[in-house]
This record gives sequence, structure tokens and C-alpha cells, in this order.
Amino acid sequence: MDGTPAPGATTLGTQPSGATTSTRAAAGSFIGGVVEWYDFFIYGTAAALVLNDVFFPDADPAAGTLLALATFGIAYLARPVGGIVFGHIGDRMGRRTALVATLMLMGVATFLIGVLPTHAAIGVWAPAILVVLRLAQGLAAGGELGGASALAVEHAPPGRRGFFGAFAMSGSSAGIALGSGVFALVLTLPEDQFLAWGWRVPFLLSALVVVVGFVIRRKVPEPEVFVDAVADPAAGAAATAPARLPLLGVLRTYARPALVAVVVYSAQVIAFYLVTVYSVSYARANLDVSVPALVVSAVTLTTLANIAMNLVWGALSDRVGRRPVLIGGAIVQAVFLFAFFAVLPSGNFLLILAAMLGTLSFGQAAIVGVVPAYFSEMFGTTVRVTGIGLGVGVASIVGGFTPLVAAAVAGAGGGWVLMSSIAAGVCIAACGAVLLLRETRDLDITRIGEESRG
Repeated sequence: MDGTPAPGATTLGTQPSGATTSTRAAAGSFIGGVVEWYDFFIYGTAAALVLNDVFFPDADPAAGTLLALATFGIAYLARPVGGIVFGHIGDRMGRRTALVATLMLMGVATFLIGVLPTHAAIGVWAPAILVVLRLAQGLAAGGELGGASALAVEHAPPGRRGFFGAFAMSGSSAGIALGSGVFALVLTLPEDQFLAWGWRVPFLLSALVVVVGFVIRRKVPEPEVFVDAVADPAAGAAATAPARLPLLGVLRTYARPALVAVVVYSAQVIAFYLVTVYSVSYARANLDVSVPALVVSAVTLTTLANIAMNLVWGALSDRVGRRPVLIGGAIVQAVFLFAFFAVLPSGNFLLILAAMLGTLSFGQAAIVGVVPAYFSEMFGTTVRVTGIGLGVGVASIVGGFTPLVAAAVAGAGGGWVLMSSIAAGVCIAACGAVLLLRETRDLDITRIGEESRG
């Protein structure tokens, strides 16, 4: 675990496949992040603000909000399944094939939510169909990050895996900013118009992003390291031979890296959803009527900043290592999470924005900006997409139900202090988990199956 490469190993990975190919791969990863997180964020915001009125009108307001947030969280039950299914496709048939499939599934499901009749029109069928479409979103999202990370990292030039891998997460930030920006606009509508049709606009607009993403991803070739491993599994992939069933390869050979991935991703996703989803619902129920719109506006500005900050942290990890950046980000995130909820009742936009920047741009972004490269460096070539998808998917179950759990805790009198304390505890656990594996920055990506296990 001292970071020394295995005997005979070279460092920094494969030879560059060309600036154009690396750029296209980064663009393909970026646009996938835009689609995934635009769609997921608009659903989370809609769940906090309107879906209880549209699809669960028979429940009292508090119960309706819990039901709406439950449909938000239920997609995360499908994410590990999506990670396994699309990971299998990505590790067996190719990264690009899997990513085109996840893009189309996410886009279709989101568009259909935008045209779904309400409870008033079709009764209980409305929430039932909503759950099915939400599960489809979860399947697609479960396969997205693993494929996008592998595509960008495997195409990256030597010594720049952190920077190029971070484009997947910068796309996520762009998607969140786009989603929150669109919702901030529709929230300016009169309430009756917002409830009648305004909330549908962000869902329908996702079709445009999907078309752009499809065109970009179709032009990205498969990474050389993957093509070589499939053509000759003995060449650079000896430790990842069980490619016929990548999931078994992960469970048999990479159990510890997969566990580390779960803990690390859980730390950032819990804090993220407390700040961007639960805080809106909390503010709407307990604070001045203007605060939810302030939070949504702050999310827009913060995630715009994170488009760049994710790349900054990814690039820094190429210079100083993955572990120092990850550990520093987890500590900063834990501290500023308390600060964010402490200033929220003030209704002061600048204070809310500053605390959110600290939590998400200097804390959470330092984690997620490094995740694509770090997680890719945990798993061998022929199980890489499955390994990342499984770790992220399991962690996302925790994150996806965070708004629901937080709302339930608040309803029982627990308050935001308890939830922030739990989130901080997970951050500490993530720091410990990172120390279980050696530094991966300089490992040869063609021999990571041998090198990345502690």
C-alpha cells in the first residue's frame, strides 16, 4: 500500500491515442454527465416542490412530500442493477455501446415523465407509471458513470487521467446547473400555471440534450486498452481474466476496491443531496417562502463553478496524487455542511451561496473530480465498467434515500444537525477507506489488475 508499482510495471498507462480522440472521449463523457444529472436533478427538484400535488393529491401535504421523495429515491434501487447490466455490456461489447444505450434510456424515460397524465386524469395509474419511468432512469444512471469514466480515462494521455476523467463529473455539474437554471425560470410562473404545465418544461427539454449526446458519442472509438484486452486477454489483463461474467470478476478479485468505492461515493452523495434536494424541501416547510428559490439559484451558481472546479481537482490529483485530494475534500465537505444549514434560516443569499460553495465546490467537487480516475484505477480493464458501476450504484442507494430519511428525521424532531453529523461521520469513514488502498496515480492502466489491490 506504499504506492510502489509492481515489479516490471511501467507507469502512467498507455500511449496517447491522439489529442482528437482524447478530446472526443472527454466530450462524450461530459455530455453523458449533462444528460444524467440534468434529468436526475429536475426530478429531485420536482419531487420536492410539485410531484406530491400532481401525483399524490389524496395524501396530506407532509405525507405527499414523503411519497414524492420516495419516488425520487426508488430509482437508486435500480442503479446497482443498471451498473451490473450496462457494466456487463461495457466490459463485453464496448464502452461506447453501453454509453449510447444508457443515454437513450435516460432520455426516453425523462421525456415520458414530462408528458405523463396526472392523477386527476388517470388515477392511480399516474403514480404507478411514474415509478416505472423513475426506475428506468435509475437503470440508465447506474450504467453511466462507469462507462463514461472508463471511456475518458482509457483514452487519456499519460499523466493526465485525473484531468480527462474529471470531464464526466464536470458534465454532471453542467447538467445540474442547466436543470436548476431551467427550474429557476419556471418557478417564476404563477403557481397555478407552474402546477398545470410549467413543471413539465424541464423534462421535455431533455430531448434536445439527448440528441446532442447521441451524435457526440457515436463518434468516439473504443479505447485501445479495451480493444487489446478483448483481443488478447493475456496481454495486460491477466488479473482480470473472468470477462465472461465481469460481476464475478469484481466480487472475486476486487472486493476491497469495490468496498472503498462504495464508502467514498457515499460520502459525497449524502452531502450533495442534503444540500441540493432536502434543503429545498426543508426550506419550503420551515423557512420564509423566498428561501427555496434562493437555494435553487445558489445551486445553479455553485454547479456552474463546479464545471471548472471538478477539472481543477482532477488535474491537481495528477500532480499530488488521488488520496490527498480525496481526503482533503471529505474534511472540507463535512465542515461546510454544518455551516450551510446554519446560515439557511437567515435568508441571506450571499451567506447561503458561500456555504454552498464551500460544501460543494471545495469539498464535494474535490471528491467527485477525482472519482473517475481513482475508481478506474481500482479495477482491471475487462471488469472496469462493472466495478465502477457496482460501487457507485450501491453507494447511490444511500444517497438516493437521503432526502427521504432526512425528511423523516426532521419530522421526528431530529433536525438538520443530526443528519449533518451522520454525513460528517461518513466523510470520516471515507478518509479511512481511501487509506486502505495504495496511491494509484502512477499505476500502469494496462496492469491495474495486478497493481491496484492493496
